[in-house]
Amino acid sequence: MTLKQGSEPVPDLVSAHLYTERLSVRRAKELIANHLSEGLSVARIAEACALSRSHFSRAFKQSTGMAPHAWLLQMRIEKAKEMLASGQHCLSHIALDCGFADQAHFTRVFSRREGTTPSAWCRMRP
Repeated sequence: MTLKQGSEPVPDLVSAHLYTERLSVRRAKELIANHLSEGLSVARIAEACALSRSHFSRAFKQSTGMAPHAWLLQMRIEKAKEMLASGQHCLSHIALDCGFADQAHFTRVFSRREGTTPSAWCRMRP
């Protein structure tokens, strides 16, 4: 929507704000996807999107339905599943490649999210 002031159109500030938030969320998703193995903090992602931490977290959750850290963990688990399915990597290698501190941390997060351990998940696959 555009408001008129005199003869000049004035952009709708709400639309511009929503557009900026969508761009920021897209940028954040790309940053997370490209840096899964690194220690990304919400503050660092928010800074890269030129938003405050709280504003970024709120916009990200509204857009995705998940908090930024939960999204990051989900992306790491998805990458880990791909590596597990290939059967070419040991758990410790997968853990480090996916950005977990160690194999125990990976197993703990995977188990919490998937309801089974990474090894059991592999055995259940056809």
